[in-house]
Amino acid sequence: MTFVEEVSHVDDSAIPDNVIELATILRFAFRFRWEVLEKYGTKALIEDDVVRVENAIKRIKKDWESRGMASDDSFINLFSPEKAKRIAEMLQDWREKKNDQGTGELDVALVKKDYQKIEAILNEFIPYSQEFVEITAERFSELAAGKWAN
Repeated sequence: MTFVEEVSHVDDSAIPDNVIELATILRFAFRFRWEVLEKYGTKALIEDDVVRVENAIKRIKKDWESRGMASDDSFINLFSPEKAKRIAEMLQDWREKKNDQGTGELDVALVKKDYQKIEAILNEFIPYSQEFVEITAERFSELAAGKWAN
């Protein structure tokens, strides 16, 4: 499965909203995994990487918001209660590391330019990212197979 930027508008009027939302979530999950976690969480960082990590996260967040995606995690309602609970736990863990208030462990590490801490935090989230993609791809597959109800 590959996600690419689109140059033209696609007529998605016949696609159920929950399928569009999950496709968008998957696209961003892949971007975050490969543009941030794998790129910077698996190597020894240098000073310039700190700025790159921060910029990559900001760019993805800005793109997420520009696509009309909510910041309130309402998308977890697209999943079964068990899967929704697990996703909520992962999101909570991430917010303890990175949040809008700038008080998370990753926020602090970025300010202090603590390369080892940044790398460790990002590396810690690689398995979470894989699990998130698996859960989301499974649900996307169900919806694509015609199981449209939540």
